Amino acid sequence: MRALLHAPTKSAMQSGLGRVGPWVLQPLGGQPGEPEPVMGWVPARGTADEVRLAFPTRDGALAFAARAGWAVVALPAQARRVVPRNFAQTIR
Repeated sequence: MRALLHAPTKSAMQSGLGRVGPWVLQPLGGQPGEPEPVMGWVPARGTADEVRLAFPTRDGALAFAARAGWAVVALPAQARRVVPRNFAQTIR
């Protein structure tokens, strides 16, 4: 089985960097399902599409994938840019 390892960025609803650190290991499913003839939706073939495992470190996630026998596609962590702002200068 193949899996994707990545560190998700913070959502648009977050202002701080809390709960941004964990690495996510997500199994990649096989073939997508057939579209439903009435609605046209593509159903999931199983619960593997919904599984996301969180790990505090990248090495821990890679060790788990190695024990499980998964081939991992690891994306590099994106650099988090913090822009210091002085709001007193923006008010004129």
